[in-house]
Amino acid sequence: MAVTLKDIARDLGVSVITVSKALRAHSDISAETKSRVLKRVKEMNYRPNLSARALVTGRTNLLGFVVPELLHSFFSEIVRGVSSALDGTGYTLVTSSAEQDPKRERQAVERLVARRGGRAAGGFNAVDGRDVPARRGGRHSLGPDRPELRRAGRPFRRGWG
Repeated sequence: MAVTLKDIARDLGVSVITVSKALRAHSDISAETKSRVLKRVKEMNYRPNLSARALVTGRTNLLGFVVPELLHSFFSEIVRGVSSALDGTGYTLVTSSAEQDPKRERQAVERLVARRGGRAAGGFNAVDGRDVPARRGGRHSLGPDRPELRRAGRPFRRGWG
């Protein structure tokens, strides 16, 4: 069974709030208490429950990215670039391939939006049966103009940098 903040707090004889504040380096926790908590966290191999954190904060720190297909090296490189750009940001990339199917793309976007607190990114669309980078024109298939994202109030980021 996974170690919880409550387990650590009980073990150290402090409150769950104290353990939480120590893990977040809150200023009203003494250096000694913080050191004790961090030592015990390491000894007990504590891992935060990201689902529980998302319920409390309303943020999943997921970035959903839907591409037309992953087999094409162009799209694979984009996914690798997005993944690299996210390193160290605290975000996790969730990639979905629409397999050149607008219905699957819509479903992927709807699943991402249903996760609440995530973000969506993309920038490809079908023009004359071909997927082309959004910078070459056309309507973005995933972007601020998508009704699914607008209704959910999800931020959208076009491009990186």
